Amino acid sequence: MKHLNIVFSLFAILSLATITGCKNDPQTDPINPRNVDTPAINITTEAMEIDPVNGDYTIYFSISNPHPSITAVVKCDAEWITITETTNDYVKFSALANTSTQSRSADIVIKYIDTEDKTVVVTQRNVEGDILTITPENVTYNEFTTKVASADPNMYYVHYMSEVSYFTGMNIDSEEALIYDDNLFFQQNASMLGYDLKTFMEEFGIVHIGNKSVDWERNVPANRYVAYAYGIRYNDDNSDYTVTTPIYYTIVETPINDIGTQEFGIDVAVDGADIEYSINANGYSGKYAVMIYSSDDDMYLAEGNAVDEAYTIASAQEWMKQVNTALYSREMSNEDIYEMYCYIGDAAAYETLVANKEYMIAVFAVDEVDGLPMLTTTPVVKHFSTSEVAKSDMKFDFIYNYVYSGAAEFVIIPSTDEDYTFLLVKTEKLPDFESNNDLIDWAISSYWLEVYNGEYTYSSSYLTPDTEYSILVFGYHGEAATTDLSRFVFRTEPAAASLCNITGIEFNGPYDPVAIADLDPAYDYFRNYGGYFVMWMTTHTDNEEDCIAKYHYLYDTATVANYGYDGIFADLTYYSYEDYYAAAGAFDTEYVIASVVQDYKGNYSDMVYSEPFTYDASQLRDAQEFVDAMSNDTRSNVQVMLLGRDKITTLPLQK
Repeated sequence: MKHLNIVFSLFAILSLATITGCKNDPQTDPINPRNVDTPAINITTEAMEIDPVNGDYTIYFSISNPHPSITAVVKCDAEWITITETTNDYVKFSALANTSTQSRSADIVIKYIDTEDKTVVVTQRNVEGDILTITPENVTYNEFTTKVASADPNMYYVHYMSEVSYFTGMNIDSEEALIYDDNLFFQQNASMLGYDLKTFMEEFGIVHIGNKSVDWERNVPANRYVAYAYGIRYNDDNSDYTVTTPIYYTIVETPINDIGTQEFGIDVAVDGADIEYSINANGYSGKYAVMIYSSDDDMYLAEGNAVDEAYTIASAQEWMKQVNTALYSREMSNEDIYEMYCYIGDAAAYETLVANKEYMIAVFAVDEVDGLPMLTTTPVVKHFSTSEVAKSDMKFDFIYNYVYSGAAEFVIIPSTDEDYTFLLVKTEKLPDFESNNDLIDWAISSYWLEVYNGEYTYSSSYLTPDTEYSILVFGYHGEAATTDLSRFVFRTEPAAASLCNITGIEFNGPYDPVAIADLDPAYDYFRNYGGYFVMWMTTHTDNEEDCIAKYHYLYDTATVANYGYDGIFADLTYYSYEDYYAAAGAFDTEYVIASVVQDYKGNYSDMVYSEPFTYDASQLRDAQEFVDAMSNDTRSNVQVMLLGRDKITTLPLQK
């Protein structure tokens, strides 16, 4: 049979090969030519000792009589060793830091076909002491410094700080829980700002290498903080990390100043949502602060409860939060704080609060202690309640100055000088309520409403073409309605071609932000962008007189590819920038400038991109060029965006 003949033929060939082959004759294999001498692995050492820190290492070896195109295989079962590269000449591996008190060993096994395995025993010494140590220094009422010493000069480590109350409030009672909470917090904020995780952590001073001193500000007196650190290793694309060490921490307790007593007389007169309070200083000649808390506030002390030590400390902490905001965010001086928040001698003041609500006034002395405006006496408190606001017969007239496709301007004219508010909303977004009162209640509960008084002109260039809008107007005082609802409706025109169009995008860079700051103190905040470049850009149009807004921004080309035209357009037109606008970016990254302009009717031009460009550090230009381009007339408005929007500055740096 045909199949059997084939089988017999194969056996014949195999038999012939067996007969003619000679074991001691180094002939070549007719199928895969090579020297038939068996391979052998030659290692330079059977044992290797490495440092206790994170590191990369190489084991050299050779293969005698190797098979063509066959590479050695290397195995290691130890979790703290990762094989990163293997050839027939060497194997590279990385080792995590050994944070235990004992040395540890692992076998790295080199395998090759037709030969005996070879083993290299890797022994990693233990760190003598902790791999990370944290030492608090310069502890004040609202600041302290932590010095972190790292036994591994090449190890990335997280160093962060939170109040003890944060840990208890979030039920963080283990290393695993803290690591999870940190990672979630970092990932969410990195994503929100458009950073990869590593860039975000570096930008906000969360991750470090080597010894580091970190200043922690905006703290409060008599509080306990946990400053902690742990080693990490980023994955290949910097989107996540692995924790490589235990968590090391220290508890920092901020002090509190001596607090005495001072009697203050408090009287409150209530008229609906309006109050007049008067303070009798009883001869006290120093400064004092007046705080008003509603029953919804954490600092509200229920009537009948005594002002004890705990409440006094809480008051000191709450006061320091305001001081910190003034000092660090508003850059106010102590004298500015005293002028804005404090009284001297007997005082009286008016306030408009929320109608029908319980309140408490707290009064305490303020004095400078170690350079800070501190609470120095136990608060004196008085409770009161606001009442119903009076109804008004105020009416509203309405004038449209213009309505275009994307822009409109109107004037609200009240019949009296009483308070009112209004809400502009797409009609389709309004709930289907049967009564005006329900619509008013919805507006009050759904929006933060501004209070207006007298004739008011409103304009917007952010409207949607061919869309009906409703303007809801009603008297409003003490967060309560005082009139019935007045409703005005208009419809925007259909979209049209823009009356102004882009003729070119002008930009120049790169400049060293630190060098710019050295030239002109107006740019001192540019020092925050050290290691990056800054540049300026502007957009030129054909009918400049018809152009009301320019939108231009720096995007890396990867972001452009990811979001596409519509995504970049939506992001770009969210903000309007000054004509000359500064941006910051990273060296060796490809960017484009995207630009859109808007005419006075609210119509947008086509979005255009500049040619792609990349800057490197060798291209830095004279910083004086930047200062000259940003004239004295414009420099006060110069804002720098770093790999994201200016909302980046609102990120809380403490959890």
